[in-house]
Amino acid sequence: MLENSQRFVALAGIYKNCAAFLQLLLQIFTFDYVNINMINNK
Repeated sequence: MLENSQRFVALAGIYKNCAAFLQLLLQIFTFDYVNINMINNK
């Protein structure tokens, strides 16, 4: 039982890191996309 909960905590930590990383990538892509559009519209 203890081993399962430890494994779950490890998986949850990895999942949180992946989610944060994906969110960061999404923000960067959105920022670049907006910047490119603003430059092209000028």
